[in-house]
Amino acid sequence: MTLDIDRLSTDDIDDAWRLSSQVGWNQTKDDWQRLLELFPSTCFAGRLDGDLVATSTLATYGDVGWIGMVLVDEAYRRRGYGSELFERALAAGHDGALDVIGLDATDAGREVYRQYGFETTVGIDRWAGPLRRPVTDGIQGYDDDSVRVEPIETAGPIADFDRTHVGTDRRVLLEHVIGADDSAALCVNRGGRVRGYAVVRSGRRRKQVGPLVAVDDTDTSALLSGVAKRVDGPVIVDALRGERTESLLRRFGLDVRRRLHRMTEGDPRSVLDGDAVVAAAGFEWG
Repeated sequence: MTLDIDRLSTDDIDDAWRLSSQVGWNQTKDDWQRLLELFPSTCFAGRLDGDLVATSTLATYGDVGWIGMVLVDEAYRRRGYGSELFERALAAGHDGALDVIGLDATDAGREVYRQYGFETTVGIDRWAGPLRRPVTDGIQGYDDDSVRVEPIETAGPIADFDRTHVGTDRRVLLEHVIGADDSAALCVNRGGRVRGYAVVRSGRRRKQVGPLVAVDDTDTSALLSGVAKRVDGPVIVDALRGERTESLLRRFGLDVRRRLHRMTEGDPRSVLDGDAVVAAAGFEWG
């Protein structure tokens, strides 16, 4: 049976959410709506007799593209539909002359994406659990009175900081996420200067913490403590792999649930993962 591929639309949101829920992913219908509103021309639908059975998306930030939401209905797997949808998103990135195209892959996915010329740049892990403030943290500067964590309602206070430390302009995404009814954002200042921020949004099963960008461990700890004060129940954090990050997240009560691989097309290239980047917005956002 031939798969018809066209653009995903708002009429598809319920069915798209069914596909992501089918595999246990954390996305909400609002997440699908956000993808469609921000990247309407690069959200793709695979249909059989008009029914949605597969999806893929390409988020873009300047000359950076990020492929995500490659899903196939469980009743139609192993027919090549996932590859077709992935290839459509990849082609959209090539058509847009993007400088870098990346994605986050499972172990099995990594072997598939290597066949398309993708290589691993860094590990990225999904941490989960009830976020708690550590009784003793032992982090220099953690209790410094000059460390201030405050809520923000727009991306204005942190957009330049994010661009500097991430390497591309994500203002549109940040404005959309921070302005959502089901989201909250915190900014940490020291000595009157922005040192980091964290966004928290609703998920299908757990709250998602990310992006989280912070200059050092003191700032990261201040932000995580701020989130812990405001969020009840378990959270998810998709964090770039590193010894310091692992130590901090364990200290705050989280454990690794999934280990993935951040990959870019062609030679491995650092993208969306600067030294201050602790956690991604999510696997579909980069």
